[in-house]
Parts: sequence; structure tokens; C-alpha cells
Amino acid sequence: MEKRLKAMAQGLNRLMKYKKVSQNMIDFMRSTEVTANKKDSSYNQHMR
Repeated sequence: MEKRLKAMAQGLNRLMKYKKVSQNMIDFMRSTEVTANKKDSSYNQHMR
């Protein structure tokens, strides 16, 4: 799970470095949500 969260954060950081993205951003807030499925002991990560 930790590797996936790190990869997601790196991808978002790469996206923010694009000129068109950075010029059109006024402000930005990132949040990370991890949900757990108790039935099959799996996790699902979301980055918003």
C-alpha cells in the first residue's frame, strides 16, 4: 500500500509541473483517503 501511495503522489507532482496545469491553478489542496474492505481485507487508495 505504501508503494502505491508514493507512486500516486509522484504522479500528481509530475502533473503539477506541466506549464499548462500550473498556469491555470489558482490554489490546490491534496487529500489522501484509504478505505478498507473488511470482507476481503483489501485497501483502496484515493487522492483528491
